Parts: sequence; structure tokens; C-alpha cells
Amino acid sequence: MKLRYIFSMALIAIIALQFSTATAQIVVFPSYTEDFESSNGGWSASGTNSTVAWGTPIGPSITTAGSGTKCWKTNLNGYYNNSETSYITSPIFDFSCLTADPTLSFSLAHYTESNYDFGTVQISTDGGTTWVDVGSNTSGGTNWYQVARGWHGSSGWVTASHILTGMAGKTSVMLRFKFTSDSSVNSYDGLGIDLVN
Repeated sequence: MKLRYIFSMALIAIIALQFSTATAQIVVFPSYTEDFESSNGGWSASGTNSTVAWGTPIGPSITTAGSGTKCWKTNLNGYYNNSETSYITSPIFDFSCLTADPTLSFSLAHYTESNYDFGTVQISTDGGTTWVDVGSNTSGGTNWYQVARGWHGSSGWVTASHILTGMAGKTSVMLRFKFTSDSSVNSYDGLGIDLVN
């Protein structure tokens, strides 16, 4: 009886582990689209002094989502904080089925203090231990960074896109949107992210 109980508990643990692993990873075949309407899409918010959240934006400048009614945004109903560092981090993507590098595409809006507060996209292939910026202001793409430090200034919703160089065939890829602000001048909405492909 005791042996049967131990076996049953072990079996339940194995099933639970398989389920949690499967739900933590999104297999990209043949494509991925997330409009953040029914849920946050498995993306998560973090950071220091962060205001970023998923929901319906009613800010002074970003008053709608890029698609539908919901998106990710720094402070859904107002301005971002001074000295803020915010991250919107994806689930794990499996690109093992891809033989050509995928292209990241998403809807972007940004209202920041020009030359002081910035948004970027970063990528990790080691479970989020290390991160590097995706592209630069000279690497091409569509509506990509205006300056070396990223997006800044004011822009309504546009489609931004950039190739994810070297990511074809990778089995564990994470993306995150990063927003940073300095310690003064705060009367801006910040960053809005929607419709990730």
C-alpha cells in the first residue's frame, strides 16, 4: 500500500512537471500572434519603480490600444515614474522548427522625454540570465530605434519590426521590452506595446 502511494505521488509529480514545462514554452510553428485581448498572453511585468501593466490604456497621450482595446503600457492611466526601469517579458519561444531567422513585429507607441527616456527590445537565449538589445539605430528594420539608446520622443501607434538575427533553430528564446527614465521631468505616457508577431 505504501509503495503504491509513493508510485502514485511520483506519477502525479511527473505529469505536473510535464504540464508546467509545456505551458511555459510556446512552440512557434508556423507563426505566433498575440493581441493581448483575452489575457496578458503569458507575458509578465517587472522592474524597479515600475508602472508597466496590461489592460486598457486611458493615458493622456496613449488613449487606445494598437489593436482592440487592451495592450501593455507604462502606467495605463497616467505618466510613468521618474527613475523607472520596466520590463515586459515574453514566455519562452521555441524556434527549432525554423530554418530562416524570424522577424519580430509589433505595434508600438511612445511618448517620452526626448534624449533622456528610452524604450528598447532585448533578447535572451539562456533563460533570462543575460540580455542583449535587438538591433540598433543603424541595423535596419522598420520604425526601429531613432538613436543608439532606443526609441524616444513622441509617436502614435506604428508597426515596428526587426529580424532576430541568429535565432533560427534556437529552442529557448525570450524577448523583453525595456523602458528606462531619468530622475526628472515627468509628464509623458511612456511606452505602449501591442499585437506581437
